[in-house]
Amino acid sequence: VNTPIRLSIFYGTAFFVIGVYTPFWPAWLSENGLEPREIGILLAVTTWTRVAAGPLVAQAADHYGQLKPIMVALAIMTLFSFFLYSQTTNYTLLIAIAFLLGCSFSPMLPLAETMTLDIASNTGVDYGRMRLWGSLAFILAALGGGTLLNSRPDLQALDLILFGCAAIVLSCFLLPDLQL
Repeated sequence: VNTPIRLSIFYGTAFFVIGVYTPFWPAWLSENGLEPREIGILLAVTTWTRVAAGPLVAQAADHYGQLKPIMVALAIMTLFSFFLYSQTTNYTLLIAIAFLLGCSFSPMLPLAETMTLDIASNTGVDYGRMRLWGSLAFILAALGGGTLLNSRPDLQALDLILFGCAAIVLSCFLLPDLQL
C-alpha cells in the first residue's frame, strides 16, 4: 500500500474515534453513573493533560528520531485507556485513566501531521487529499454513530470507540518508517 493511502487510513481511523468520542462520550459516561460535574472534570483532565503531554511526546520523538514506533505505542496506550474505562467505576481510577488518555491520544495527531507534511513536501503528494479522509470519517462517525447507537440498543459508544482504536493501532503499523 502506498504511503499516501497509509496516511489516509490513519487519519480515517483517528478521526472516526474523534467523531464518536466528541458527541457520544459524555453521554456514555452519564449512562455509566457519572454526574455532569464528574464528567466535566474527566474531560478537563484529558484536555489539560494533552497541553503538557504533546510537547513531551514531541521531544521524545525528536530524541528517538523515529515517529512510527512512538505512534504505535501511543495507539496501543489509547486503546488500553478506553478499555480501562469499561473496567471500573471508581472515580479516582477514572481520573487516572483520563490522564493516561490525554497522554496518549492527543499527541498522535501532531506526530501524524509532522509525518504527513514531511512526506508531502518531499514527494509532492497533496496533503489535503490525505487529510480529507479524516474529515470524512469524522462526519460519518458522528452522523452514522448516532444512527447506529439509536438503532442498536445493545451497542454502546465505547464499543465504537474501541473498534476505532483497534483500527488506529493497525493503521499505525502501516505507517511509513520516517526518520527525523
